[in-house]
Amino acid sequence: MANTVLLLKNKTVPVDPYEVKFNSSNNFIPKFIPLLKHEQLNKLKILSYLTSTDFIQNVEFFIITSQRAIESLNNCIDSINSNDLKSLIYNKKCYTVGPATFKILSDSGFKNVKGGELAGNGLILADLIISDYYSNQNDISDININCIFFTGEIRKDTLPKKLINSGFNLTEKIVYKTCPMNDIVERYNNNFNELSNSDINWLVFFSPQGTESIVNHLKLNNNNNNNNNISLKNIKIASIGPTTESYLLQNNITPHVVAKKPDADSLFDSILNHH
Repeated sequence: MANTVLLLKNKTVPVDPYEVKFNSSNNFIPKFIPLLKHEQLNKLKILSYLTSTDFIQNVEFFIITSQRAIESLNNCIDSINSNDLKSLIYNKKCYTVGPATFKILSDSGFKNVKGGELAGNGLILADLIISDYYSNQNDISDININCIFFTGEIRKDTLPKKLINSGFNLTEKIVYKTCPMNDIVERYNNNFNELSNSDINWLVFFSPQGTESIVNHLKLNNNNNNNNNISLKNIKIASIGPTTESYLLQNNITPHVVAKKPDADSLFDSILNHH
């Protein structure tokens, strides 16, 4: 009997790698529970900037670390009529975090994508960028490289802070904002109530963001009288990585598995091989 995997994430468009991976096996049925709604910001300003001489000629590279930022950027590029301008943008060097965003950028048409699997988080990506530009430089304080960070309203400051402190002239461009949805628990309950009591089903956490209502709901409905750890009836917990694992542990939820890498293959393997 196939097990249901409840994915606490917005489904990536046009193709979600987690849906593709779990659908490839007869053992699992993936279901998405979107947590967040995304709104593109500053489209006309970003569009004007992407086609400007400042970006085309003066920016050495750009950084983009979230799939939503890529979607917003692609939406702007789709509005450009000039194929020559599009080609210049697609050939601009860009850095990203993780294999998923690397693949989306490459599939979108960007030709010179760096980072990906070699950069699992912002700090590692910052170190990679610094190494790429300053590996043969003894004193980096006098070098000024222009770069752009396309990002959302909420982001960690680890990457931009380290690059700025290393002499990069980094400018941030806000391309989207994220808001939590209001009916998350209701949709979770609707999905959970449809599951067979005999199945071993999975609830997958991809990020702390947007999961507060789910976590509070799990606490309130804890079937275990031991308050030191939450026990969930008929469901197992998976975490996409150590940051999300730490968040869950802080809320007395111990994941049954943690993916070795933040990608569909690693998550699938960790769930498939769990005993």
